[in-house]
Amino acid sequence: MSAKFIKLSVAAIAATIIGFSTTSQAVTVALTGTDAGGGTINSGWVATYSDAYVAAGWDVSLMFRGLSADGSQFNFEKDATFRAPAGDGVNGLEILFQKVDPNAKQLVINDEVIQNATGVDWGAFQWKLASGGTAAFTFAATGGPASGFQISPFTTMSFADSSQTLNFSNGTVANGSTWFAGANSATGIAIVSGSSSSFVLKEIPVGVGNINLGPAVPLPAAAWTGLSTLVGLGLLAGAKNARKLLA
Repeated sequence: MSAKFIKLSVAAIAATIIGFSTTSQAVTVALTGTDAGGGTINSGWVATYSDAYVAAGWDVSLMFRGLSADGSQFNFEKDATFRAPAGDGVNGLEILFQKVDPNAKQLVINDEVIQNATGVDWGAFQWKLASGGTAAFTFAATGGPASGFQISPFTTMSFADSSQTLNFSNGTVANGSTWFAGANSATGIAIVSGSSSSFVLKEIPVGVGNINLGPAVPLPAAAWTGLSTLVGLGLLAGAKNARKLLA
């Protein structure tokens, strides 16, 4: 596999599970990792998602994968099991990312392991970024051409909405199967900083034949405002055990 980042020792990789904390309304993840010498790598970001996903068994996880050669990019893996109802072409998995350090590193999606447990085959998938400020956060390939990012069984990947949307299409992720986006790829998908200090990453499965997959996991009105307040106050309590280790 072509390296996208500094290679870590096996021992260091085993220690790179990102720490979880919970509140009554949300799960908050500090995006940190461990280098080969046992030192802490801090991305300068935290991620938050509704505990409704936990209750519904979506098994969301975010894991450190490594740094770029110059140390400016924080590569991570995002995994989730999408369960019915999985989204209606508008809604899906939503994760709020907030910058907690003015010198925060650029975030790069190294790969994703997404399990389709919705009961419906997917004919397409979308990643979307939503952010405030005058300059929006956008997607961009890093470490190589966009074509270097593995998307099988999809065959087409296209940027849209001024690179705030990434579309994956022309393929089928069957119900009960797993989509390993970015597997063994030399390229990652960077999230290029906008002017705001936060953004929401939304991931949306689209059923074959545009089948309506039903309502999304419920998210209370103004939930992201509430989550932002919780993060800002530093209410990170009740550590949650990590579910998996990096191979």
